[in-house]
Amino acid sequence: LAVDGSQEVEVALHPAEQSMLGWTPDGGAVLFYRHDGTSGSIWQIAIEDGHPVGKAILIESDLRVRSIGFSRDAYFFGTPVESAQVHTAMIDPSGGGFLADPRPVGDPGSSRTDHGAWSVDGSQLAYVRQEPSGLMLVVRAVDGGEERAIPLSTLRWIGEVVWAPDGESVLVVAVANGRSYVGRAVYRIDLTSGDATFVLGEELELGAGLAVAPDGQALYVGKGRDGIVRYDLSSGEETLLYADSLTPNYQIALSPDGQMIAFSGRVSGRVPSPGSANRILVMPTDGRGEAREVFRTEAPQHLDLRRGSGIIAWTPDGRGVLFVRGSQSEPHVLSRISIDGGPVTDIVDFPCDGGDCTVMQLRIHPDGRRITLRLGKPIGEIWMMTGFGVGDAASGTSRSR
Repeated sequence: LAVDGSQEVEVALHPAEQSMLGWTPDGGAVLFYRHDGTSGSIWQIAIEDGHPVGKAILIESDLRVRSIGFSRDAYFFGTPVESAQVHTAMIDPSGGGFLADPRPVGDPGSSRTDHGAWSVDGSQLAYVRQEPSGLMLVVRAVDGGEERAIPLSTLRWIGEVVWAPDGESVLVVAVANGRSYVGRAVYRIDLTSGDATFVLGEELELGAGLAVAPDGQALYVGKGRDGIVRYDLSSGEETLLYADSLTPNYQIALSPDGQMIAFSGRVSGRVPSPGSANRILVMPTDGRGEAREVFRTEAPQHLDLRRGSGIIAWTPDGRGVLFVRGSQSEPHVLSRISIDGGPVTDIVDFPCDGGDCTVMQLRIHPDGRRITLRLGKPIGEIWMMTGFGVGDAASGTSRSR
C-alpha cells in the first residue's frame, strides 16, 4: 500500500492463511509466513516500485513461527520444540503404582493437546488439539481405531471437556468467537457436524467445574464463589446446592449413579493461596442433604484448585473418592478415601517435571485403571536467519539459520 493511499497491490495470493513477518533490512522484499495445517513455511518475495518481482521463494518449510523481527541484517523468530500433551496411562487401583507409564497421545514436537476426557462407556477418548489454524476436537477409539478431528471454528478458548451420556456430543466450557459479551459459557459440540450450541452462560469463573447427570437431563456447574449449581436442561431451573465464600473455584465430580456429588473447598478461616489447606466434601445431588467433609489436607500439602486441574473423581463402585494432593515442590500423589471415612490409600506418585510438580486435567476411565492427564511444558528455541537481499529473493538463494 502506498503511504499516500494512491495504490494497493496484492502480493503472493494463496488460499492458505498467511501473515506478515516484515520487510527485509534493505526494503527490497517482504518476508511472510504461510500456515499449512499443524506447521507452516517462511517465504520471501521481492518488491520493486510497490509491485512484486517474480514469484515468492520458499525460504524454510515445516516449522512454526512466533515472529520477533528484523535487526539490521538478520531475522529472528521463536519456534516451539515441545508442547504439553494429553497422556494416557494404566494404574493399579490397589496402590501398586503405574502398570503402564504415561504416553502422549500426540507428538510432543507438534501441536499442544489439552482436556482429555473418557466417554461414559469408556470406548472413546476426546481431547482438544491447538493447531495454528484453530482448535480441533479429536476423538479416538480406546482400542486404537482411527481418530476424528473436528474443527471448532466458532470457539477460541476451551477450559473443560465432558462427554454427554448419549456419546454423540460433548459439553465444553468455552469462549466463542463474536460472543465476548457472553464470556465463558457451556456449549454442546455435536460430534457429527461439529456445531457448537450455547447451553449456559453468565460469565463462568476461570476453572469452573462441570459435570453432567447420567441421564443427560441436568448439568452441575461450579460457579466460583456463587457456589455449585444444578441446572435442569428441560426447564431451565437452577438450584443452588452449596456455596462457600472462601472457595474461588470448585473441582466437582458426580458419582457413577448420579446420586452424589464430590467437590473441593477451602478450609474455613484460611486465606486462599497455593499453600492453603483444602478439603473434599460429598453431598446428595438433589440438594436435600448436608455437605459432609471426607478429607482435609495438612499444609504444605494441598489440592490444586487452579484451572483444569482435574483433581477429583469417583471409584467405579461409587464408594470412594479419588483425588490428587501435593505441594509446589514435591511430586503429586493420586490417593483414595472411602466416603464413609477411614484411612487414605496412596495409589501412584506422578513424575515431577523440572520443578513443576503440578498434575493437570486428570481423568479416570470407568474401569478405574486407565487414566488420562496432561504432562509436559512448552519448550522453545530462538533462531536467527541471515543472507537477505533483493537478489537473493529473486534467485532463490538459500538462507542459513
